[in-house]
Amino acid sequence: GMNKLPLLLLGLLAAVVTGSTTARGNGFHNPKPAFTKPPRNLGVMYLLPSDSVERPIKDLSTLPCWTNPNIHGVAFRTQWSRVEPSEDSYFWSNLDLCASLAQAHGKKFSILVTAGVTTPEWVFEAGARRFDVSEQSGDVSPMPLPWDNVFQTKWNSFVSGLAARYDTNPNLAYVVMGGFGRRAESFFVTTEQDQIAMDALAKTSGYSDGLSAWLPGTKWVIGKYAGHFTKAPFILDLGAPYPTNAGNDT
Repeated sequence: GMNKLPLLLLGLLAAVVTGSTTARGNGFHNPKPAFTKPPRNLGVMYLLPSDSVERPIKDLSTLPCWTNPNIHGVAFRTQWSRVEPSEDSYFWSNLDLCASLAQAHGKKFSILVTAGVTTPEWVFEAGARRFDVSEQSGDVSPMPLPWDNVFQTKWNSFVSGLAARYDTNPNLAYVVMGGFGRRAESFFVTTEQDQIAMDALAKTSGYSDGLSAWLPGTKWVIGKYAGHFTKAPFILDLGAPYPTNAGNDT
């Protein structure tokens, strides 16, 4: 089991109000509330737009979040295809800039790199099974399966490199895991047709259905984050992999 339970409270400001109400004549006098500073690792995280291939963030340094005193940290989101456009060739520039801006302005930062439908094409060319999944927008996009051996090899290598670069950064508040859903959350299929197709693919790998394959694949992903990120907390953004009672239970 994991030797730490990553816990993060997002979007909260801790304010402790002190003072008492005293009777004064026919009315009451309310002392001015006194506010304390938020405890360490409790505060507001500013959620940046995803730094994607289609819509890259052009200049992080101009964003107002860095100088806003009410912002405790900045949540940086990006995609595997953006950070590793070809195998072993990395684009760390914006992540590095986020880390340096956090240091300069006394902020925390977090990292999310999605796989799923943002997986680079070279992963499929290397032999990962391509699963065409329907997105909520109506688009159909390819994504790998979390139990696929080729995907696991390539994703493990990426997560290892990500951890080697940022795990020991003292300003890294947490890491959101990726690799078991279409994007950030663990949502996988949304239509009955996709569920039937995923069940059929899982059976070719010796599983009884898609959920029986998805679960060990997801546990594998969590295990790799636990092995590579030994300092920074890591969290799972939950979503039912199937839109069924069995999916919710999984």
